[in-house]
Amino acid sequence: MMEEPIPFRNRREELAMLDRRWREGRGQVFVLWGRRRVGKSLLLLEFARGKRHLYFEATSGTRADQLADFSERLAEATGRTELSVPSWRAALDAVADWAQDLRRPVRQRGRLLRARGRRLLRDDVWAARRVLPQLDAFISKPAVEEVCQQWLRTEVDAAGVGWWWGRVRELRTGALRDVDRELDVVAIDDDGAVIAIGSCKWTDEPIDTDELAKLDALALHLADGRERPARYCFSRGGFTRQLRAAARADPGVRLVTPKQLFTT
Repeated sequence: MMEEPIPFRNRREELAMLDRRWREGRGQVFVLWGRRRVGKSLLLLEFARGKRHLYFEATSGTRADQLADFSERLAEATGRTELSVPSWRAALDAVADWAQDLRRPVRQRGRLLRARGRRLLRDDVWAARRVLPQLDAFISKPAVEEVCQQWLRTEVDAAGVGWWWGRVRELRTGALRDVDRELDVVAIDDDGAVIAIGSCKWTDEPIDTDELAKLDALALHLADGRERPARYCFSRGGFTRQLRAAARADPGVRLVTPKQLFTT
């Protein structure tokens, strides 16, 4: 038997105040405060009824679970069948883009999209500046890792390529502690020895030598007395001058950009 929806009554002053804010037509931060179980969520849902809106309720859980839930809510609000945001920054950017798009008339949006499409085909610089940054809202971390893993299969003679996670003993605050670590890319040979490891970063910022230091530490841990595995740094945002210098000095370090992933 289906439950009857909870009826909404009164709260006229609160709804009128929210409606006045809504009609101002500008972005605002509004804090709704009250004790538990007094109807805060129901008030917001009643106000949003009949309006294009995004309603997201943060619950306890991991960051990945919250981002997945947010992606589902955003996909429902925008009418897309599939959407994945890899970070909260990308989530806010996606909401801002959607809100800006809603402010344009439908015919204007169509002309703009056609103009952008033609420009994209003839202007690689525009694509690099405007399209590539927006991919954060549509590419998930596992997808990037899988592309890097597939690429590594063509580079090394490996029996298997995948992920790795486990506990590693590290020096923390003057004492050895067991900490959880993971690797985005790991390749093993027929004997099960690790021959290559890698880190995948899909961010705007270039990665620095601290990322290589993490790989170096894990390489020693996984080598288990064997030859140290090769270290691969995959980065959309490029690499700092210091990291490039370190890679030139160490033949076991390889820096890989998105262009290399799809042109080799």
